[in-house]
Amino acid sequence: MKTKQAIRMLGLLIVSGSLAVASPLGTAFTYQGQLTEAGQAANGIYDLRFAIYDSAGGGGPIGTALTNSLVGVSNGLFTVTLDFG
Repeated sequence: MKTKQAIRMLGLLIVSGSLAVASPLGTAFTYQGQLTEAGQAANGIYDLRFAIYDSAGGGGPIGTALTNSLVGVSNGLFTVTLDFG
């Protein structure tokens, strides 16, 4: 009896796992940053612009920049969701 239950549970786990794998992942990600203003941690609402470059220094932009309006910044910290597609 316990063997039949174990086999049923194993089958259910396998089916559940395959359904989870079948879901496509999106391209959006969460970015957490720190913002200072005049050397101090920023506080307030800001319009922030984000871009991806092909090199850490002297590189060119990849794709278009994203602007997140009305981002709340508290003690210099903020979190935004970005999707460059």
